[in-house]
Amino acid sequence: METLTVKDFAAKVKSKKDLYEAVQRNGYHLPSLKSTLVTENYLINVMDGSYWCPKVEEIKLRQCPRPPEKQVLLKKFLNLMDGKATGISEQRTPNKEWLLVMISTLKPDDEIFKKDYLPPAKKKIISEQKTIQIPKGFFEGLPDSKTKVKRRALKIMGQGMAQQKISYLKQLQKDI
Repeated sequence: METLTVKDFAAKVKSKKDLYEAVQRNGYHLPSLKSTLVTENYLINVMDGSYWCPKVEEIKLRQCPRPPEKQVLLKKFLNLMDGKATGISEQRTPNKEWLLVMISTLKPDDEIFKKDYLPPAKKKIISEQKTIQIPKGFFEGLPDSKTKVKRRALKIMGQGMAQQKISYLKQLQKDI
């Protein structure tokens, strides 16, 4: 390890983007700068070797035309890491493409890279999950709406769909 003054360090690195580029120029294969995993702390830990991150020379690419969902890839990756420090948490995750590259590097014979692999079907959101209370007989004799403009949809329907998405994501997390 080398010791630098803050002034010398600041001459080379002034922002997170500069630090990202410096770590990348030193040969590390990093997740996307926009991913939630890439923080100043993460980059410093990769730089000093506290967090595992492969060098570009170690990368082995495999094709996966239809990858599974990000949560499935994350679970596979963490199982392959077997307790090594990666900096990944529930709030801080890498991008999907980086996870695919890491799995292809660590386990090139994984099922997701097989010729006949298809990801599991995504669970459909049941549109009847959200209910709305209305007076009995309110819609009796009324025709169905012919309006096709989504922009003017009622707020109550948007809130219902938001609740459905939340419950879907919670169920997805439980499944994983």
